[in-house]
Amino acid sequence: MQKVHVGVVTTNRADYGILYPLISKIQDSDKLELNLIVTGAHLLDKFNTVEMVRKDGLNISKEIEMFIGTDSKSALLKSIGVGFISFADYLKEKELDLLIVLGDRAEIIVPAFSALFYGIAIAHIAGGDSIDTYVTYDNSVRHAITKISHLHFVSTEEHKQRVIGMGEEENRIFNVGALGLDYIREAELMTKEQLRSILEKLDVDKPYILFTFHPIHTRTEQLDSEMKEICRVIEDMRIQTVITYPNSDFGHEIIINEIKQLQNAGHVELKDKLTHREYLSLMKFSSAVMGNSSSGIFEAPFFKVPTVDIGERQRGRIKAESTINVNCDYKEIVNAINTVIFDNSFVSMCKTCRNPYGDGTSSGKIIEVLEDTVYNRKLIEKKMTY
Repeated sequence: MQKVHVGVVTTNRADYGILYPLISKIQDSDKLELNLIVTGAHLLDKFNTVEMVRKDGLNISKEIEMFIGTDSKSALLKSIGVGFISFADYLKEKELDLLIVLGDRAEIIVPAFSALFYGIAIAHIAGGDSIDTYVTYDNSVRHAITKISHLHFVSTEEHKQRVIGMGEEENRIFNVGALGLDYIREAELMTKEQLRSILEKLDVDKPYILFTFHPIHTRTEQLDSEMKEICRVIEDMRIQTVITYPNSDFGHEIIINEIKQLQNAGHVELKDKLTHREYLSLMKFSSAVMGNSSSGIFEAPFFKVPTVDIGERQRGRIKAESTINVNCDYKEIVNAINTVIFDNSFVSMCKTCRNPYGDGTSSGKIIEVLEDTVYNRKLIEKKMTY
């Protein structure tokens, strides 16, 4: 039986960690053939996370250069243009039956729309999510990809209803839970003893915070002052803190410059490159996750670890009770940290709270759908329900 040729796009460390359980199951499938496309920030020298992918021994179909590498809006637009040219060359040579894309990052526009114009079916993971206000272009990108996709793998019933409301046929929509939880469930995470080998200053037997902060492209004018406020909290509270580097979005250099000011503090450890396994292992043993990363919304509740969610980047998303939302204000952040670490009743509540994003079995459910789907013109030719 001829296998279905499935392309999977990964653009950075974060989405690769989320996609890995699905990628590995596609590679092991008797009915599906994996074509892994590595692009985006993976190939930038400052991140170079493509090495993580190569070491996993997966079938990399193509490494596609896209990002120019400078931190500006014009560079992003030029990168997208370069990406379209590169994907056009790749799809001209490679016949795919399906292309899988995840989430809402700007660079995902390139493979998704390239597949659309090549007549390739698109499966979109994590559609239907929504941020309260359009402080980022995430909503716009996510919903645009939903409208050109043919299979939708959403994380919650609310997300499913939102995709239905956008005019998509219900038989194309599958509520499978958040794919990011599968790695936690399936992988052998590091022990405290193993974590000590990657930490130079911090004691994993004592309370520590895992901090990650990403730029919001529409709010970069206040990013420097926000980071100064957050760094002042980290410096003043003297609680052990592991700080990871931001993503590659416009404004990331501002964040990096500010967190570097803390690198000589005895209670702070900066990590510019962590594998997904290392990051989640640090999360597992942390006292709290802090910042504006979606990992504090999706993965942290799975570990029963509380989250201090700062600012607007995650506003409007479904959240577990273990998440406290604060503005980027010194007193609010301090109060939230005191609650998630020192308030015994809150900490106890977190140990029993429910994660609204599922139980970490999404990849198996997606594989079942992919293997049972008939790949023909009927899949491509969608009907709008409104």
